[in-house]
Amino acid sequence: MRCKFCGKQLDEGSVVCPRCGKSQGGEVNLPPPPVEERYTPFDESADTSHLWKYMVIGFFVPLAGIILYFMWRYKKPRTAQACLKGALVCIAVGVVVLAICLLVMCGQEPEPQQPNIPPFFE
Repeated sequence: MRCKFCGKQLDEGSVVCPRCGKSQGGEVNLPPPPVEERYTPFDESADTSHLWKYMVIGFFVPLAGIILYFMWRYKKPRTAQACLKGALVCIAVGVVVLAICLLVMCGQEPEPQQPNIPPFFE
């Protein structure tokens, strides 16, 4: 059997010519191509004026900010980073306030305890 287009000798039952790649008229039962999972690219030029809202949410509810970061880190990377920044700022502020409170409390000398004497013994 020869190719109808280029004349190359083909194996019996061939449906595609290996030289020119053209179909010889038979049915081709090729498997479907693999489906690739693709992420839609995000728009770099998008308006970023709304990001402060997500930073505030992350600041006042740090756990929500961390969860939103992991949910949106591929689909909405700027929004996800704003949520995470708010949560991290809240955690940092909390650690600083706790450290200051501990320093103030540990730096005070304890007041001497007065014995608790009932008034009728005086």
